[in-house]
Amino acid sequence: MMNLSTTLTQVGLLASALGPTRVLAQTFVSEPCRVIQVNTVFAQMAEVTSCLCELQGTDLGADNYNLMKLEDMPENWCETQVESGSTMIQANQLMIESGALKLENAASTTIATSTYQAPGGRKLSGRRLTTGSRSVLVIRAEGSDSLNQVTSTAAVLADKIFGTGSDTFNFKSQYLACSYNQLNFSPATPTSATGSVVDGVIEISTTLYPAFNTERSDFVSEIINQAQSVVYFGANIYTLADHIMICLPDGTTEAGNEDWIASSATPSTLDSLSSYNDNYCIFPAITMSNVGKNLGLAASLGAGIVGPPFGDESGLMGYDYSGETDDDGPEMCFNAAKTYQLEWFSTNHVDLDASSPIFWNGILHGFVDQAGGRNLIIRIIDTPRNDYYIHYNKQAGFNSGTAADGDKVMIVAKTGTDGTGTGPSAVRATLVDPDDSFVIADVGGFEMVITLITRDGTSASLNILSTVPSSSPSQMPSFVPSRDPSSSPS
Repeated sequence: MMNLSTTLTQVGLLASALGPTRVLAQTFVSEPCRVIQVNTVFAQMAEVTSCLCELQGTDLGADNYNLMKLEDMPENWCETQVESGSTMIQANQLMIESGALKLENAASTTIATSTYQAPGGRKLSGRRLTTGSRSVLVIRAEGSDSLNQVTSTAAVLADKIFGTGSDTFNFKSQYLACSYNQLNFSPATPTSATGSVVDGVIEISTTLYPAFNTERSDFVSEIINQAQSVVYFGANIYTLADHIMICLPDGTTEAGNEDWIASSATPSTLDSLSSYNDNYCIFPAITMSNVGKNLGLAASLGAGIVGPPFGDESGLMGYDYSGETDDDGPEMCFNAAKTYQLEWFSTNHVDLDASSPIFWNGILHGFVDQAGGRNLIIRIIDTPRNDYYIHYNKQAGFNSGTAADGDKVMIVAKTGTDGTGTGPSAVRATLVDPDDSFVIADVGGFEMVITLITRDGTSASLNILSTVPSSSPSQMPSFVPSRDPSSSPS
């Protein structure tokens, strides 16, 4: 096994998550190319963000698809200047060379960008719908011989992802449970020339040899090309389903490292692509987290806003569970920040604006007890800094497998957004016993104290108080909400 610190420095890792298809002759890109952000997760609990560029029009040459890695870009450009799927790099700035796109003289070149428009002039929103029905096409990629196949058969993949057989806990069922049946991932049914899409799964062959350490980027790109050829669909693969999941044979590598788990594109209207290393395709915690990235969910950290991209084991997006051997678990959902972003329980949100003094007293219930219009998530709004989200992590039902802080009050912070925007979250505190408290030294210009009053295994009672600065008039704020709203969710 290669050392990860060495692996991360190898040429190609930071921009090969989905990779090039063909190496074209050295030339300048003559048309704007569309930038896609991707995240790749490794078994060593590391995550790498990189950017690729999708060639357009005449730059495609003989191929009908070409997603190439970007090299020599300014530092942090991919992380800070890109809206995935919408940002276009204008023509005559990038050189196609050795299977990559390179920006010449990055230190002094101003990168001219524009906004991609899909056919028909439709602008990409970059934000996914998180309710309703979304179709998924699963591709079981096959190597060049019988020894280089995905471990699970097409029928097993369909059962483990959609529950088409006897499997009762799967990717589809857990998203339905977590969302109270508001988000349904259904098997895609596109028409293939081979007629072989069964229960949302199609098998596609290549001439590549995973056993000889074929790069995942090359394998994925070859599969995409095959899928879009007249042999199979003869169409842009992104028009076939809302999400594309590609299961690759064991033996593929990421910059020589076989310990990659999954790779997924961040949200954009046409690019909900994720790929998986062999049987990681059947683990709901991994598939849900990576499709979650397609939906705009970022990492859940264990402590602080900056740090390793894992650590919050109370829900998905916080731990890869690659060491788990049970594909029927763990039964868990998302933390308060992610659930608020998904907007499944918007009528159960309590929004407190920290720009004014706050006094709040009330009861929080777990997500599994949503009925009755109960308070499920408190959001303390301190935009543009860090908003704080509080919930009672009840360990029962579809959240019975939460791996940390079950039946405790959890407080997480998320980098300032509008609540529904993308951003990492981090655990700041857990409250267990009566009178446990967490103090936020400066939120909205006040000191805020969050105190647990009672916790009985069903719900938790809290006080939230922000102190008025001594220079301000000494008076209690008038905002005192009721313990539980009386109205039921619409």
